[in-house]
Amino acid sequence: MREFAACSADFLLCRDMAAACSDSWFVRVADADHLERTDETADLACRFFAGRPLDDLPYSRGAERASSPAPP
Repeated sequence: MREFAACSADFLLCRDMAAACSDSWFVRVADADHLERTDETADLACRFFAGRPLDDLPYSRGAERASSPAPP
């Protein structure tokens, strides 16, 4: 099962939360605080659930795999 979470308040806490879930990514959205960029958050969720790439997005300050992919 794939899970999507978005958070904004604490950069390190968010990265730790992502790392605790299997098959997770950590994406920093530029100029975002307290989920102000709802269109971008929705786009990330759609891309994540569709298995589309999360890197090289115009609104991203970087994307990294936070944990290993889930076993098949």
